[in-house]
Amino acid sequence: MSEFLTKKETWQYALRIAAIVLLYFIFGTVGLSLDAVSGFATYFWIPTGLSLAAILILGYRYAPGVFLGALLVNVFVGAPAHVAIGIAIGNTLEAVAATFFLRKTGFHRNLSSYNDIFKIIIYGAFISTMLSASIGSLSLLMGGVVKLIAFPSTWFAWWIGDMVSDLIFAPFILFWARKPLGLGSKRKTLEFVVLILLVVFFGWIVFGGSGVGATNSQIIYLVFPLLIWAAIRFDQKVSAAVVLLFSLLAVLGITQGSGPFSGHVYDGLYFLQSFMGIIAITSMFLAAAFEETREADRRKDDFISIVSHELRTPITTIKGYSQLMQKSMKSRTETKKLLYLRRIDQQSDRLVNLTNDLLNLSRIARQTFEVKRKKFSLQELLEEVIEEMRMANKNRKIVLKGTITKDVYGDRERIEQVIVNLISNALKYSSSKKIVHVEVKATRRKVQVAIIDKGIGIDEKHGRRIFELFYRAVDGPRLPGLGIGLYFSRYIIRKHGGDMWYKSKKGQGSTFYFTLSTSASRKK
Repeated sequence: MSEFLTKKETWQYALRIAAIVLLYFIFGTVGLSLDAVSGFATYFWIPTGLSLAAILILGYRYAPGVFLGALLVNVFVGAPAHVAIGIAIGNTLEAVAATFFLRKTGFHRNLSSYNDIFKIIIYGAFISTMLSASIGSLSLLMGGVVKLIAFPSTWFAWWIGDMVSDLIFAPFILFWARKPLGLGSKRKTLEFVVLILLVVFFGWIVFGGSGVGATNSQIIYLVFPLLIWAAIRFDQKVSAAVVLLFSLLAVLGITQGSGPFSGHVYDGLYFLQSFMGIIAITSMFLAAAFEETREADRRKDDFISIVSHELRTPITTIKGYSQLMQKSMKSRTETKKLLYLRRIDQQSDRLVNLTNDLLNLSRIARQTFEVKRKKFSLQELLEEVIEEMRMANKNRKIVLKGTITKDVYGDRERIEQVIVNLISNALKYSSSKKIVHVEVKATRRKVQVAIIDKGIGIDEKHGRRIFELFYRAVDGPRLPGLGIGLYFSRYIIRKHGGDMWYKSKKGQGSTFYFTLSTSASRKK
């Protein structure tokens, strides 16, 4: 080994081998202390999952660690040397064979697809574990440790224990060895902590010393909402951790004579491991389904981001040449051409706005959307926006009511986007004869802006759904739009620590409100 490895690599290899041996010995000793069949076959056997994960991640050259760990633990519990060697060979071949078949079939350690889950169930949990159970049980039989009549029960307990270990412990290690847990925000971190605390609490209620689980077996269904929560709101590593926690708490409950599987340790572990095996498989498939959905969303966001950036350049070029051509046309005979160019310019503006909406949506999804706060005059901003929109909509009347002298703290450009969006909606959903009113008033620490129209209004059945992404609250003829504007506007306002809401009556118009702080307090 030293001929191929540097001194540092040799030490790393030796330390990893030692770690595998130590963990195998510790967990193996615990497993064999739980009423093992014939003293050597147990329904609770963590080392199998540990061995499979170690060789999948580190490679075949770490198989000696599995062999030494299995040899030591079996000698420690009283197996003759030749029997312990046979058992160690079987345990090592189990992990090596599973790794071989998984790699041969294109297995990916991230377990993010249904195919990978099927492979670890078939090759890891089902087939390779038969190898270990067979070699181990035969070693015990040929060594005179067990009699022929005890061979079937020994083999079955061995197989079940190894199989469930490959379903619970191997995926847990594979998931958590891949990358650290990235929660992304304080809210998500808090949610994760709450989930783990609830898992421990309900694990104690169902499996632990509360006594409830022993008298009411139906309480076991309490584990399912938490498993579903983990799969929906977090990634696969959290789902695997929840399954592992429930499994450990349940085994602890059995050793204390509590929980729905309490009674004789042998029988309790059999029913528990059968239950946890089904739970582990279900949880892996459920988590993979949501992981695929999240991956599809990430790809969609990447696509939107790329398309949005790529569209900006040609749109800007079209708009620039259109404006140059308009400036070069001074003759009255070219009035029709000027009209066409203005329409090109207007449609280019629409494309720019749509592109910006998609780009902002992508930034929100990636959590890269930035708000740069500083002190500015909201009154001046309102006057500027209203004047620009009057120029762009010369046949419409927009009236500003109220005056505020207080400045606000926020991102002037983002707030301008909100105001433009709300006034544009008011113009779009009301007739050309109707006036759009913009009212502003100040309170002690906030300013409130209201955009009022007398248009088609919003049916109360839509409720607050109008702020949902891509939701369109139009019951009549569909008007242009993607259903992004209100979602994006409220997101900006809430990012500033304010709020947005509306009042409306169908056929009588709508009023949209938003608030901003006049103090320097910030919402992160």
